[in-house]
Amino acid sequence: GELRAKLERTWVRQVRMSGSGSALFTLCDTGEEAEETAAAARAAYSVTALPVRLAPAEDMSAAGAG
Repeated sequence: GELRAKLERTWVRQVRMSGSGSALFTLCDTGEEAEETAAAARAAYSVTALPVRLAPAEDMSAAGAG
């Protein structure tokens, strides 16, 4: 909980927990912003942080999930 609160204050954006809280995530507007955010988390908190691209809606419908 402390790390989540620190990240929200630092990034001024919502940070959410995944599952039981073993993973945190936030959403970024661009891939570049995601890379920078992950790098900042790694540097400041010595955590594993990975930028992940979400599938756009058109990708989902092309796969038959629409």
